[in-house]
Amino acid sequence: MKDKIFHRAYKFKLEPTSEQIVILEEWFGARRFVWNKALALVLTRLENKYLVPRYNELNKMLTLWKKTEELSFLKKPPKDIMQFSLIDLDKAINDWFNKNQPNKRKPKFKRKHDSFQSLRLPSTVFKIRNNFINLPKLREAVKFRRHRKVKGDIKNVTISFNGSSWFISIMCEVVINKKELKEGKGLDVGVVKFATLSDGNFIEPINFKKQLRKLEHYQKMVSRRTKGSNRWLKAKAKVSKTYRSISNKRYDYLHKESTKLADSKFLIVENLKIKNMSKSAKGTIEEHGKKVKQKSGLNKSILQQAWGIFFEMLEYKLEQNGGKLIKVSPINSSNECSVCHYIDKENRETQSKFVCKSCGHEENADINASKVLLSRGLREYG
Repeated sequence: MKDKIFHRAYKFKLEPTSEQIVILEEWFGARRFVWNKALALVLTRLENKYLVPRYNELNKMLTLWKKTEELSFLKKPPKDIMQFSLIDLDKAINDWFNKNQPNKRKPKFKRKHDSFQSLRLPSTVFKIRNNFINLPKLREAVKFRRHRKVKGDIKNVTISFNGSSWFISIMCEVVINKKELKEGKGLDVGVVKFATLSDGNFIEPINFKKQLRKLEHYQKMVSRRTKGSNRWLKAKAKVSKTYRSISNKRYDYLHKESTKLADSKFLIVENLKIKNMSKSAKGTIEEHGKKVKQKSGLNKSILQQAWGIFFEMLEYKLEQNGGKLIKVSPINSSNECSVCHYIDKENRETQSKFVCKSCGHEENADINASKVLLSRGLREYG
């Protein structure tokens, strides 16, 4: 079998000194300024029905901006930071006009007080030695918590700040040998059980009850306080911290569960349209929706599960091991018998019980659905 090339990111906690933080914040500011100035130029061109400037033209303008007295401060940070900012903007504009892009949206201006800030540097301008990274224009190396070995050819590094902590993500290009892996499995996701495998195993959902109670409490505090006051800012900071806690817990859970499944030869899952599944049921003024409260609760549960992120993790982890994630049609997967493939809504007697009206096959409904997905995937894969 041929070797396969893929990209892997290693994320570590960064520990810059107070002096280094000042410089990194200046770099964030320069990146943000270049993005906003270039975006303003793009929007002005669009408004006047001129051609939109792309990366090459914007990069030439960056060179001219740095020569002016007013914008001479752009000479201080490494030029690669601002060039990567223009590359990202060019991609965002391309996605905005791409009709095939499902989540296309207009690029937004970046704000100084955004909770998340980041910048990227190519491998040609930094060096990593043990648990230190030497960055351009910094006298001393910056320390980071290196808890695992970095494998592969380093391509770039991203430094980020999430409002409370600093991180470094090292992007590497890795070449691996494909190898024979275990047989495939069907995987059916749900709300009561996060996932059910065709071999009969279940993955229990993550519990956010404690964090959600905290979040609701802090959000009420924000709503009751005067906007812009010190007490309002403190309450708002608690809301942001709780959101980060929920996000960190979710990503940790998804990474652990996806890693457990990454040694499969292939996994077959439903090709879910999560955006459509979580649409509001409110309806219109003329025609009100039905069971709005129940649908709202279901939507919240669906979004908390983060199936889309889970599938993305599964996909790249399987590929790293030479496996494959196969997405099949979800239509009637809950109502189809995995033995005789007879389809009937009456087959699923309850949320957990499946009894085929044709052949009499009885099984847990989620396990039956995962077996149906497996058979569909085998037909497609074979």
